[in-house]
Amino acid sequence: MKKQLVINVDDAKKLYPKAPTEMKEMFEKKFGKETFVPLKITDKVKTFEDVLKYSPPLTKEELAILNYKGKSKRLLNAKMDMRWDLIRDVFNQGKLNMADTSQWKHYGWFDIIKDSSKPSGLEMSVDGVCYTNTNASVGARLCFIEEDYVRHVWEYFKEYYEAKLLSQ
Repeated sequence: MKKQLVINVDDAKKLYPKAPTEMKEMFEKKFGKETFVPLKITDKVKTFEDVLKYSPPLTKEELAILNYKGKSKRLLNAKMDMRWDLIRDVFNQGKLNMADTSQWKHYGWFDIIKDSSKPSGLEMSVDGVCYTNTNASVGARLCFIEEDYVRHVWEYFKEYYEAKLLSQ
């Protein structure tokens, strides 16, 4: 007669750190490796849909702004700002404290470049990423707690940078 062990995910998480390799593999197969070895935020978030997946639930009013497709510059700017707030908040995971001058904050340095396919374009240099204080010249909306986040967001959300920095 075969016996079966039933284990819930919370118990598996408790046992995992000290479990033998074979048991860890079994837990990973049953519950998924990410349950025990959390993926970095840069592995999980590569699209704006991912941002929405990892952000707190949005109100009806916030959803209305995010889904706005009209021509009002004020509402389009509100939509752009909301997207940036969500991107920044998801990557910083509540750890960005603009009032803490001892906390490193990272911001890409952008150059406007000529791009014949559109009015203008951007390129980013991470050599310009450095410690800043809470000086308003940088702006909290584009600050990240990790330099890797700046690089990642540039790679996957470049069109949002262009919309934010080149908007009229």
